[in-house]
Amino acid sequence: MQISVNNQPIQVETNLTLSQLLPLLNRSSQGIAIAINQQVIMRSKWEETILQEDDSVLIIQATCGG
Repeated sequence: MQISVNNQPIQVETNLTLSQLLPLLNRSSQGIAIAINQQVIMRSKWEETILQEDDSVLIIQATCGG
């Protein structure tokens, strides 16, 4: 199925969770927030949140500075 991650289309398996998506993208779960279709998903829900066809995933990396 197709989803977009940070506005880039990608093909992924069906029944893929947010937790399973991160290793596919070579991303660490440290210091990030994730939103699906403009709704932030709590970290405690990543294991159970299953991606759907055409979902728009936004991964936000925390940065230091001011």
